[in-house]
Amino acid sequence: MSVALMLVDIQKGVIAEARNNPDMETNALTLLEAWRAARAPVVHVQHASTDPASPLAPERPGYDFRPGFEPQAGERHVIKSQSAPFAQTGLADDLRAERIEDLVIAGVCTEHCVSSTARAASNLGFRVTIVGDACHAWSRRDPMTGRLIPAEDIHRMELAILSGEYADVVTARDAVDLALVAEMLDF
Repeated sequence: MSVALMLVDIQKGVIAEARNNPDMETNALTLLEAWRAARAPVVHVQHASTDPASPLAPERPGYDFRPGFEPQAGERHVIKSQSAPFAQTGLADDLRAERIEDLVIAGVCTEHCVSSTARAASNLGFRVTIVGDACHAWSRRDPMTGRLIPAEDIHRMELAILSGEYADVVTARDAVDLALVAEMLDF
């Protein structure tokens, strides 16, 4: 069996000033380097918005991966137009065919596509690990009170909700150990 790293929506157009975790990209690149060094499977998820005005529309520059996160030869590249990469892509079947049962997820943003991906993967029977310090969230307004909820609070709350029910939550350092284990077991 194998463990795959899944990087979700780390694209140029998914940038916000009111976010937490300025180290997200550094931590995600550390994961990517460890997985590549271990020759373990990597899945790059790219959001293709169906709204032509979106920064993530395929014809816009924001659609491109952020520098350093571009897929390399042999790495899976999945394009999605919904929040999770499993709908209408065949991804779950492809992963099962490769005997991948465990997914380590990092990316953007914690409360949307990372959460949706983790929930969908868990519901499909995959064991899921979210790398909390390789994700980030955005500040949002409470629609009932108008109060601004800080990004860090949203990030922590979403990870707490997912933890135990849908996923284990670890740090990048812990996740790198998973890549090393994969290398030792020759996945």
